[in-house]
Amino acid sequence: MIKKTIVDPTWGSLEKDKIVYLIEYQYPNGSVRKIESSLVKDPTKEVDTEWKAFLDKFPADLIDDNSARVATTQYNLQKKSEKHKAFLEKNKELEMLTDYKMILFGMDEIKNSPHENIKYKMRIAQTIPELLAYGSALIYDTLEKENKDDTTS
Repeated sequence: MIKKTIVDPTWGSLEKDKIVYLIEYQYPNGSVRKIESSLVKDPTKEVDTEWKAFLDKFPADLIDDNSARVATTQYNLQKKSEKHKAFLEKNKELEMLTDYKMILFGMDEIKNSPHENIKYKMRIAQTIPELLAYGSALIYDTLEKENKDDTTS
């Protein structure tokens, strides 16, 4: 025998003239099938017997509570999603920063530079512009020295 259970009825509209709920069908083999369903109050009927029977089984207070719980859960999930997106974005920025550091520290002009204090500042740089500013300074210094060596020869 298939067991049918109505789960978590919530209001489907602000006017409270629609109820949304899950129907769980539990089969003898243990499998469960969930189907979303809804019930809409028929405004043409003076007494909507199906609507009344549903509210007798699931009072409006219970539906209010379920609706509030679902709304809170959705809000919390949205906030977690926003935080997760921000985390991923920050992680992406850090990954790019690390890639830039690898590229710059692989350059001979920076690798062979005697300016350890500037290379240290590059290692601890928190942003790409900061890293590029220090890297540019080291490259500029190397090019200046090369130009001086070329003119004195």
